[in-house]
Amino acid sequence: MDKTIENDGIQGPKLSEEVEGLLLNIEDDEAREKLTNHYKTLEIQRMKHKVGADKANADFEEYKTLHPEKVEKTKVDSGNDSEWKDKIEFLVKHKEFDSDELDVVAIFAKGSEKSLDESLKNPAVEGALKAIREKKALERASMESGSRSDTGGEDTLLAKLRAGKLSEDEFRKNFRRVQQEFAQSKRGNRSFE
Repeated sequence: MDKTIENDGIQGPKLSEEVEGLLLNIEDDEAREKLTNHYKTLEIQRMKHKVGADKANADFEEYKTLHPEKVEKTKVDSGNDSEWKDKIEFLVKHKEFDSDELDVVAIFAKGSEKSLDESLKNPAVEGALKAIREKKALERASMESGSRSDTGGEDTLLAKLRAGKLSEDEFRKNFRRVQQEFAQSKRGNRSFE
């Protein structure tokens, strides 16, 4: 069996003795040939990727020697944790802030080169925070009103019944209304009538 093939100037692959032994155990010649070719194709692809990566590394090393000033500018400063520390300290002081609100304050602080506490006093930030809080309050209110639980006030007959403030006579007189309120609290504002 030929152990090497030529492909795009890359010599290889050489089958390991272990792989060759496994392939020889396959009795069907056609299946063995397909598996051998598949293995060789995979090895060629792996070798091409390795050659490509080696070439890219060599090109980058050459680029670094020709343009060291550009490479120095693109380095990422991974040791700068002060931004995170500032955020944590801010959240310790202002526990009522959530991540969306903190992001608004942090973005403004970074853009204006001020501290988070100073940015919080800015009218634009205050307005943005107010808008976020109103939006969330509206979302919470719409979710609560859409629930099937009884959200009615103390003035409904059903609320009085549950609180034990509805007398037996009142209950008998207004049984139909209590029944309708109960059904409405279970199905929401939809009507099936």
